[in-house]
Amino acid sequence: MRSQEWWKRQLVQRSTAPLKEHMERMRAESPFLREHPPRLLAKFDRSEIVTGRVLGKGGFSVVYEVLGFDLDSFIARSLTPEERKLREVYARNVLDPKTKRSRYVIKYLRPETVRHAFREAANDLVLEGEFLSRLQHENIITLHGLPINGVDAWQDGLHDGYFLILDRLTETLDHCLHNKISKAPTARKKMEYALDLASAIDYLHSNGIVFRDLKPSNLGFSSTGRIQLYDFGLARELPGDGDDVYEMSGVGTRRYMAPEVIRERRYNAKVDVYSWSMVVWQLFTHCKPYSLYSPVDHARHVCIGGERPPLGKGLDIHGDLKASLGLSPFLKDLLADCWVESIRERCSMSDVRRRMQCELARMNGSFFYTEATPEGIEVTISFDLASSRHSDREEDNNTVSLTAGESFDETQSSLSLGHLVVKESVSDTGGCYPVLKSVLSGSTCSMSSLSLADSMLATHIL
Repeated sequence: MRSQEWWKRQLVQRSTAPLKEHMERMRAESPFLREHPPRLLAKFDRSEIVTGRVLGKGGFSVVYEVLGFDLDSFIARSLTPEERKLREVYARNVLDPKTKRSRYVIKYLRPETVRHAFREAANDLVLEGEFLSRLQHENIITLHGLPINGVDAWQDGLHDGYFLILDRLTETLDHCLHNKISKAPTARKKMEYALDLASAIDYLHSNGIVFRDLKPSNLGFSSTGRIQLYDFGLARELPGDGDDVYEMSGVGTRRYMAPEVIRERRYNAKVDVYSWSMVVWQLFTHCKPYSLYSPVDHARHVCIGGERPPLGKGLDIHGDLKASLGLSPFLKDLLADCWVESIRERCSMSDVRRRMQCELARMNGSFFYTEATPEGIEVTISFDLASSRHSDREEDNNTVSLTAGESFDETQSSLSLGHLVVKESVSDTGGCYPVLKSVLSGSTCSMSSLSLADSMLATHIL
């Protein structure tokens, strides 16, 4: 049995019961945890997990690659047949057959954390497990496994008793931006990364969760190249929604933190919008925001003075003005709306996501518009501009597809669209394509593809 100093074991054991009580209260009081049951996950004992080299370290935790699962049938006797079968699936598929590299990592507390901040660190790690066991989004890292005994795994007094089994990422965004060997992504790919990140954060906000620590080192890439948000240690559930502001601790990394957080003001989920703008500015310029400022300088010039990264004009204080010249007018406008000082005037992440979707559609030669109905169902109108350019201009080729978001009940065959208004005209190098901006007022429309001429009082003028 692995040895640890006796007093450290005692500290861990004494802290386990209060931590368990705290998490039970949180599950009972949290709307998100209460309303979203955890999905089926593989359960292991720490002794069954074979680890390799260290892949990363944080303030409280350490991450190792998982080389294999040495399953013990005696340990698994308390599990259901379905849970035992899932363990076996992971044990057989721990290595990627193409790369021969481990698919998974294990995250647990660093040994020195026991001495300095065990209760705080343990609470963050368990809460991360609670969130990730319920969150399901293609741009959020996937949790695959937990300890069989949950928080009670710390009863043995071992710092690594409780752990998370997560997807292994190939590279962090921070490393990608500063690795001269890596091929720089194209502007279009960067737009896709920015949209995917906005989509993940918007998903969190829709569930009442604020991430609070958005930065390049907390973003990575999956084996398929998809950007992933990870490290939910500082994520918290907001007590309400909308533009209400709350008193919460000031956490995060200074250069990416919203001014209201650093100044210990009341804040809400829009702090993530500010952080998103800093990450995206760095993604496109390959420059760190406020790279030459000390904490005192940052507080004086950014938090109080209102300074923001350059958008192609202004003083070249940090040597990053030239890099910002390549930002598109669209991005300059969007970033400015995201890092505005007033939290009331700052746009929401859902606004950011919709604007990014529309811009990417325009770049791809198509039209895209999305809006939520009074019933809370998101409806999307889209069509391919390229397919509508034809010599005879037949109206039946101009099709608008209406699709419902995740909240749409598939048993509902029709939906009120009377309020929906397409607000933007669409343009590209081939000309301008105004779109008439109304839908049959007060009527209902089938959710299948609708012809502009037959089902909507709208005209696509070529």
